[in-house]
Amino acid sequence: MGITMRLPAASYPFTNPFSGGARDDRERTMQLMRWAAVLMFAAGAGMCLFALATDLAAPVRLADEVLLAMVAIEGGAALYFAFARRPPALAFLLSPYLGVLCVTAAACVVATTRPTPVYYLWPLLAGAFFLRGRALAALFAFFVVAYTAALATYFPNGEKLGWWGDVVGSAAMVTLLIYTLKVQVGRAYDRLRHDALTDTLTGAANRAAFEGALEDALIHSQTAGTPCAVVSVDIDDFKQVNDNFGHAAGDRALRQIAEIVQRSVHPGATFARIGGEEFALVVPGADGEAARLIGEAVRSAIEIGMRAFEPPLTVSVGTAAYPAAGATPSSLMLASDRALYAAKAAGRNRVVAFRGDAERLAVAS
Repeated sequence: MGITMRLPAASYPFTNPFSGGARDDRERTMQLMRWAAVLMFAAGAGMCLFALATDLAAPVRLADEVLLAMVAIEGGAALYFAFARRPPALAFLLSPYLGVLCVTAAACVVATTRPTPVYYLWPLLAGAFFLRGRALAALFAFFVVAYTAALATYFPNGEKLGWWGDVVGSAAMVTLLIYTLKVQVGRAYDRLRHDALTDTLTGAANRAAFEGALEDALIHSQTAGTPCAVVSVDIDDFKQVNDNFGHAAGDRALRQIAEIVQRSVHPGATFARIGGEEFALVVPGADGEAARLIGEAVRSAIEIGMRAFEPPLTVSVGTAAYPAAGATPSSLMLASDRALYAAKAAGRNRVVAFRGDAERLAVAS
């Protein structure tokens, strides 16, 4: 049962616990990363300008030139992320590394009594929020190497060990804490979202998940030039179950039918309960004939699986496929519903495929 509602795309290397797998999570995450990078590099350039203006440069060779270079590099990076609407993933991956290098270079030429982890935390916290575990570990290792090299080259031997422990230990604790919180928030969001998109009685996706999956499938089909289909399934004479055997029996029938469909569901399809006794499938990549065959397989499996139920139950099925039956979620669902009503009118326990208009409903039973 696919209810993540994510657009089909290549593996995405970034995380954002507040997107929760929403349909536009990549766009939201990219925009958030852009502005985080703009703020980080603009603040870094501002701090270097402040050091120059207040004469905080240490009495070492090329100190002012290094700070000016940092202003140019960080200011340029801030402008790049501010005006590049869709920076490549590599730019986002490299931005915290550039931040670590800039902090290291500035720390080597700014006259302070003790190096501080505060500015290193900017790129490390951005990495903890946006990067996956391995990428964050690589960034932290790079920070340790860069800072160790800076200490070994520019700072007095007597205090190096204490400085290293203070900075690396503090950075490690804060980075790990933020990453752990991100993971926990993401898991909690995923659980809440799963519950919100799942029918509690049958375990199938609910109508909201179905509508999202159908919209995603249509967007992908229109982009890739491939078909997709909707298969609507309605239990025949279901009212008699509730009227004659009680709602507990009706609930049992719904669960059993959902289990049968989920066992035989087409790979990649989203199966949902969209009404009282009505189910539906979104089948990416299926044309009209494939949808009809899927519908017939579902109908047959339910007829066989529900023979021992009291009373025995069957289903009527209507199918419709993009682009012949419609190019929007509502038009595709309307076509599928019309085919389903035609199956009911033709005697139930059969499949009707919508071929393009009301006069071209093809019946298979």
